[in-house]
Amino acid sequence: MLRSAHIRFAYSHNEYGRFLTYREAERLEELARELFGKRIVHINATDTGGGIAEILQSLVPFEQSLQIKSMWRVLTVKRPFFSVTKKIHHALQGSPTILGTDSISEGEWQFYLEHSKDIARAIAGLHADLLIIHDPQPLVAGYLAETSMRKILRIHIDMSSPDKEILSRFAPYFKKYERLVFSLPSYIATGYETEQITIIPPSINPLSEKNKPMKRVYARHMLSRFGVRGDSFLIAQVSRFDVWKDPIGVIQAFHMARKIIPNSQLILLGSLDIADDPEAASIVKEIRTYTEKDPSVIIISEESELLVNAVQTAADVVLQKSLREGFGLTATEAMWKARPVVAGNVGGLRAQIQDGENGFLVNSIEEAAIRIEELSQNERLRRELGEHAHESVRERFLLPREALDHLQLYADVLGV
Repeated sequence: MLRSAHIRFAYSHNEYGRFLTYREAERLEELARELFGKRIVHINATDTGGGIAEILQSLVPFEQSLQIKSMWRVLTVKRPFFSVTKKIHHALQGSPTILGTDSISEGEWQFYLEHSKDIARAIAGLHADLLIIHDPQPLVAGYLAETSMRKILRIHIDMSSPDKEILSRFAPYFKKYERLVFSLPSYIATGYETEQITIIPPSINPLSEKNKPMKRVYARHMLSRFGVRGDSFLIAQVSRFDVWKDPIGVIQAFHMARKIIPNSQLILLGSLDIADDPEAASIVKEIRTYTEKDPSVIIISEESELLVNAVQTAADVVLQKSLREGFGLTATEAMWKARPVVAGNVGGLRAQIQDGENGFLVNSIEEAAIRIEELSQNERLRRELGEHAHESVRERFLLPREALDHLQLYADVLGV
């Protein structure tokens, strides 16, 4: 029911010195000494696709380089389990009726619980000091696992307005974890504001393949094989193919703006190879049907860090027009590359973007189109927003800061 995650790259904490203040570096080393030899195990649904996998791909090797015995395990379950947990994810992030989906049936809930018992037995066989469970897929399993490990639950989604029925089902399990970790205070469901809450905003890895500096001329050349023209005004959204990312709304905003920017193109980049997201293929099919007679919309379904880097670097404007958002690390990545970002006025995007200062927040398709048009006509504005965006990410949303937050959490829970 569990397997070791495939970590694509190894990063040492020594490589990140330039992203830490002297005091932060000193505290990191101090915590590493206190946690030396401690065994930490992270468990989540999958090691590819989505923000959690992105975080753990960097955080786990960073912890290992500090001589902490950090491990990462992912679920090996069949697709029907993930079909149910996708509905649970939607329900915890907002009422299922918003998306036109059914509520979780009693049969589906029992199916989830039975599989959680199997996963729990696999977790109980692990040997570690601290267990970190990420998001709803292994949540009940982590609680049920009979083990001496101290337990932390990290919820990455916005639970500020969940479906009340599904929240009530999970309530007993939430309360048995020693700590609940949320990305922002505003994500906490009403009634869970207790001393066991810890806030840790997520981060990006500035040294990863997708975030290393890339020349725009090279990025444009890379994208030419997909039909991107060298002289076009390029708009892009990089994200899961997920209804919460509003891909149809993105296309509609692009079509409105294109009346003013006839030389524009739109790229939608995402992956279909995400084990815990069985809806992606049907959403891509819907997008392709919607845009089949429009060559100015380019849909790319590939898993490639270099390609993500190229799209975000080459774009004149990056969109993240989410309807709900766990945090929005693809927006963080684009901001790090000094791109002007037009984002939905929701969740973690509000925490990252100060409207008009380092990007724009929008509440509708029409507002998104207006901001795209404004940016197309003002190169200086694009440059200034991008520069401010880059600096805000440097200050608040890079891996070394998140690693420091995690180590402090581990030390607190383990009492070292």
